[in-house]
Amino acid sequence: MCPLFHSTETKCLPCKENQYSSPRKDTCLDKEVVFLQWDDGFAIFLVVFDIAGIIVTLLIAVLLARHLKTPVVKCAGGYFCFVMLIALLGSFCSIWMFIGKPTTLTCQIGLPLFGISFSLCVSCILANLFQIFVGFSFDIKIHKSKWWNNPYFIIMVFTGIQVILCAIWLNFSPPMAHENKDIDKMILIECTLGSKLAFAAMLMYIALLAMISFVFAFKGKHLPDLYKNAKFITISMLIFFTAWILFIPVYISMSGKYFGAIEAAAILASNYSILCCHFSPKCYIIIFKKEINVESVIVDHIRKHYEMKGIRPVTSQS
Repeated sequence: MCPLFHSTETKCLPCKENQYSSPRKDTCLDKEVVFLQWDDGFAIFLVVFDIAGIIVTLLIAVLLARHLKTPVVKCAGGYFCFVMLIALLGSFCSIWMFIGKPTTLTCQIGLPLFGISFSLCVSCILANLFQIFVGFSFDIKIHKSKWWNNPYFIIMVFTGIQVILCAIWLNFSPPMAHENKDIDKMILIECTLGSKLAFAAMLMYIALLAMISFVFAFKGKHLPDLYKNAKFITISMLIFFTAWILFIPVYISMSGKYFGAIEAAAILASNYSILCCHFSPKCYIIIFKKEINVESVIVDHIRKHYEMKGIRPVTSQS
């Protein structure tokens, strides 16, 4: 007898779509509604690390604000550090959209919020790398190029492209809450991606920004980098690539209530890569290496770097 039917004394009757037949085929039982609940172990893991990330982000913001005029903060981006930290807070907040009963609203907020927030964060890193690259470049043509020297333009354009991609996604084929009733004895409430092509475009665009940042950081390894910005940015971008490359086979092969949680874990890994590799070393210098967080020290470091290469650095007195 088909498991979607139950029998009576006279005939078999079909069970409702949200029910299944009992083992004895004499009644219909309600399917269990399944989604990632807040008291699930994986959800608790995500929430703990998410809250920890938010707290650390806020503490870093306070520390950088108190030492805003110091060389290490200026080299990290100055005021743009706070734009990055706000973007990271937005990315951390997107984690909450992957836990609990999915709704159309939470489905449409989660991934686009991460995409725009993380693109803004990486765009700030990219603008900072451009500024450093241009600042130490001896090519007059590069210095005359106004847009290279305008971090606001770089950030607005690169972030704006992601905003447009997400707007197209949400307008034409957005993520939606869906009840998957095809699973035996359960109804899985999940977020569908809508347009998989749009989702891929969002991720590939972030990957493109990360790749450009990686290239500029790698090219900047020959610069007088006292605070090792290039090295740590390179590591953070590698962590981002690793997290999402590992996510791809999981995305292809996995389904169920933990699918969204895997997406959230990849987002957390991306966020922590920025916190640990871009901001934590600066905080360490501010707190424990105050002797090198002085303008005279970094100027002397730059002078010695170029003297070793046989280049006389240009100064304002020259």
